[in-house]
Amino acid sequence: DAKWHFWSVTDNTRPLFTMHGHHPNLGIKSITVERVAGALVGTGGGDGAMRVWDCRVGKCIFTANEHVQAVTKIMTVNDGSVFVTGGMDNKIVLWDLRNIKYPKSHIPAHSNTVTDICSATSDMIASVSLDGTLKLWHTGTGRMTGSYMVDETSKLTAVCSRLDGTLYTCGFDRTVRQYKLLHV
Repeated sequence: DAKWHFWSVTDNTRPLFTMHGHHPNLGIKSITVERVAGALVGTGGGDGAMRVWDCRVGKCIFTANEHVQAVTKIMTVNDGSVFVTGGMDNKIVLWDLRNIKYPKSHIPAHSNTVTDICSATSDMIASVSLDGTLKLWHTGTGRMTGSYMVDETSKLTAVCSRLDGTLYTCGFDRTVRQYKLLHV
């Protein structure tokens, strides 16, 4: 229904507030909470919009339509100062929260839908796609720092990392793969 609810962890009988703003027929595809103060929530919609919500005032403070198709992933990196969005339009967009009016970087990341993004190191993100690739990007420059062709038929759907520089991927082929970054 394109709504999200903000709940109190101590009193979960009803939400503190309910937010809506994405297209009601396309819904919300991804959500993240900014990690530093926890006051900002980012949502990515089926409408291609990225919205930033301020939980202190209970309203949307920024909307951007940089993706032409659904935003499949939104997350924060660099201690919560950068929002990263990935979409069905095969690209990644970096947003600096200190100057969110304009995107920091547009990255033509993959040849198919960006399905997941995670923090790989303190200054790199990893992205996976239905094109079967795992790619590493520098969050400061938006430049690719590494690329791994896994297998087109695996259609990668998820990536996660550990603090020691280990990345894990999985996809439609039901195989979990492990990668060890040499320079963490």
